[in-house]
Parts: sequence; structure tokens; C-alpha cells
Amino acid sequence: MLKLCPDCNNIGKGKHSFLSGNIYLAIIEFVAVAIILVMGQAFGSKILGLLFGIFFLIAGIKNLIDYYKGGTICPSCSYKPMLSLDKPRAQQLIKENNLTIPEETQS
Repeated sequence: MLKLCPDCNNIGKGKHSFLSGNIYLAIIEFVAVAIILVMGQAFGSKILGLLFGIFFLIAGIKNLIDYYKGGTICPSCSYKPMLSLDKPRAQQLIKENNLTIPEETQS
């Protein structure tokens, strides 16, 4: 999904930060959950192991969802909150600055 940067008016796909939307980090977190489940009482108590497992599971799911949602950081200027093109503010900026949406992405 294409997004608009309100700072530099770049229209394109956003990029991810290191800890948000990193598919490799999500895989590592899911592997950590599997290791914690296999090891069982390695942390001295099942409750502590379960808490660590839940933490890594939630973090992995969040990273996986962020990966498929697309990035929110502008690749040109690194301005963080890029706007989805269907948002009213993005439509307003497109009209104000006379921007054109790239042909291959228009529906």
C-alpha cells in the first residue's frame, strides 16, 4: 500500500524501523517461544517460563502484523508518520501540492 509523507510529499512504500516490522526478528521470537516451550522449567518455574513465552509470542505476532501492514517511515526523509493515501489529510496534501500518484499503482 502506498503512503504519503507529509514532510517531503514523497508517495511510495514506507520502510520499517529495526524493531518494528522486522520479519527476521519475528522469526527469532517465534523460535524463542518454541525453545521456551520445549525447555519447560529451564527458568526455575513454569510460570516464569510461561510469562517469557507469552512475551515473545506477543512481540512476534506484533512484528509479523507490522511487516504485512507496511512501513510507516519515509524512505526519503525518515519522517515517521506517513499517511495512507485514502486518509483525508493525505487527499488534502495531494490537492494542495498538485501531486500525482504513480500510474502502476492506481486502481
